Amino acid sequence: MNKYEKLEPHVFVTKLAGFEHSKYIQHNETRKKINKSDVPLVQGKNIRNGRFVENYDWYIDKRISDNLIRSKLNKRCILIPYVGSNLGEVGIFDHPYDCHMASNIAKVELTDDYYDLDYLKYYFQSDIGQAYLFQSKQGSAQPNITMEAIRNTMVIYREIAVQNKIVKVLKDIDKKIDYNTQISNNLEELAYTIFLHDFANKTANGIIGDIIVENEKSKVKVGDAKNIKGEYPFFTSGESILEWNDYLVDGRNLFLNTGGNADVKFYVGKATYSTDTWCITSRNEMSDYLFLYLKSIKNELDRKFFHGSGLKHLQKPLFKHEKIYVPNQEELEIFNDKVQKMFGLISANKIENKKLNSLKEYLLPLLMNGQINVDNIEI
Repeated sequence: MNKYEKLEPHVFVTKLAGFEHSKYIQHNETRKKINKSDVPLVQGKNIRNGRFVENYDWYIDKRISDNLIRSKLNKRCILIPYVGSNLGEVGIFDHPYDCHMASNIAKVELTDDYYDLDYLKYYFQSDIGQAYLFQSKQGSAQPNITMEAIRNTMVIYREIAVQNKIVKVLKDIDKKIDYNTQISNNLEELAYTIFLHDFANKTANGIIGDIIVENEKSKVKVGDAKNIKGEYPFFTSGESILEWNDYLVDGRNLFLNTGGNADVKFYVGKATYSTDTWCITSRNEMSDYLFLYLKSIKNELDRKFFHGSGLKHLQKPLFKHEKIYVPNQEELEIFNDKVQKMFGLISANKIENKKLNSLKEYLLPLLMNGQINVDNIEI
């Protein structure tokens, strides 16, 4: 018989005063990395789609870090942002080096072997776990969930052997998703290497405005797609890719941020995008080439084309007048023959990962509620 158990006393949940208290991390104690010994600061953005993403913006001087015991991450634990845009995301920190966590993150550690940590992570990701987390959501400008909601989450307890089998089913799906993602990352880097080899030293002979085609402006806001489970990828001016029920474009398209920080995404197939995203394609099958060119000048995009006194915005006229080398027909055909299949496979992997994530979302409540028998699963 399944039974509900409170997290306490089998786990320890803590948060930090963080930037609010001098005993812990002050904002002026963080900096861009200067020395190899600087300790990374884990922020909410590092926890996304059930994973811990190693992409650090800020670091702490090692001498200061040694005195910040409470915020240090040095063993396996669950991290949950409870304030900010990644509110309620769940990921496991499991790295062989020290980090510190920012003030908007809660840490969940096991105090005994009553639970499997991965089982808890998946439970927090399930609809029922998310319902407990968000039952006390408050605030509109800066939404947050309370620590009490995390501590008072009721978990369907299963014998540890059953927990391990449930974890195996879900982890196998995650491994396939990670495998597809790694293949896609490797293919993009290979395509980028080919681009640099073929065109890095070419002299500009045109401007970007000569080769781009602007797609229609979207009327769909990011907030409209927050809770939509649709068939098509929905590109935004943020890091996340959401979903939508209809598509605006098909083919080989680029999606550029128009506000905040410069970024460009590329997708082959049917897709849609938000009001704050500029969707362009190219003339004469140069979209793959243009994407890799923009990847090569990504640091310049911020500096040269994003201006504004408050929130910086993409200055499209400046962007269109950026000089670029336009390949001749023979060069382009040889290049496309090398890279177009790569980007086709990258987009196919994204579609497969979407289906795998949907499968995982479908299985999560069934596994947690005991509606699927896992007795025959070997681990």
